[in-house]
Amino acid sequence: MNFKEQLQKDISIFINQNEFAEKHFIEDVEMDVIIDVQANSNFEKAAELQAFQEGIYQSKFKIMYASTREELPRQGYKMKFDGIDYDVVYAEFEDGMSVVTLLRNEG
Repeated sequence: MNFKEQLQKDISIFINQNEFAEKHFIEDVEMDVIIDVQANSNFEKAAELQAFQEGIYQSKFKIMYASTREELPRQGYKMKFDGIDYDVVYAEFEDGMSVVTLLRNEG
C-alpha cells in the first residue's frame, strides 16, 4: 500500500473532532470540517485594509471535508456553510477529501 492509499484509508482519523475537525453544516448537512486558518492570514490583512478604505470586506477561507470526487462543488457554485451563502472560488479533490475555498462579500 502506497502513501496515498494509506491516507485515503485514514481520512476518518484525520478529519474528526478528536484531531483537527469541528462540526459545521454544509448545505444543511452536519459534518466534520477542517477550516484552514493559516491559508487566510495574508488575505485577512488585505481585507482589513480594503474594509477601512471601502467599508466592505471579503470573508475568504478554505475548508476540507471527507467526500467523493463526484461531490466536489464547481467554481462559482453558491455553497451554504453554517447557514450562510458563499461563492466557491476554488475546489479540488485530494486523496478522499474536498478542499474548497469560499468567499463572501460582507459589509
